[in-house]
Amino acid sequence: MGRTLAKTLDKPIESLRGKDRPTEPAKYWYELPVIGSFVRNDDSQRSEYVDRLYDLSDQMEIDYKRSDSYAFQKGKKGAKVPTELAQVRTAMKTVSKLNKEIRDIQDNPKMSAEEKRMQIDTRKVKMRGIAKKAVLKLGD
Repeated sequence: MGRTLAKTLDKPIESLRGKDRPTEPAKYWYELPVIGSFVRNDDSQRSEYVDRLYDLSDQMEIDYKRSDSYAFQKGKKGAKVPTELAQVRTAMKTVSKLNKEIRDIQDNPKMSAEEKRMQIDTRKVKMRGIAKKAVLKLGD
């Protein structure tokens, strides 16, 4: 309830402050302040696979840093990293790049709300696909 109230007060407060903000991406009907609280989570575009990729990456990094291989190679430039960990790192870099692109789109003052929505959705679909592929291949 508090989050909904805060979101509805954002625009009037920003207009009083005179902030020039880029156009926000268009919202789907289920993202509207009151309806969205009952229908979907705020982070509805996030995928279970993206969350699982982050968890998998964290766990693999911890396991690698606890391994004898890491202790032996620590500090050596170009040390061999396990293939699975390298693949997860690649997936994470791609997801991070897509997240940066999404932030850049949100901040772009020249794009319309509908164009932003379309560009963001395209990147989120790619992100979920990469995460799903990595989790299914490398996860438990």
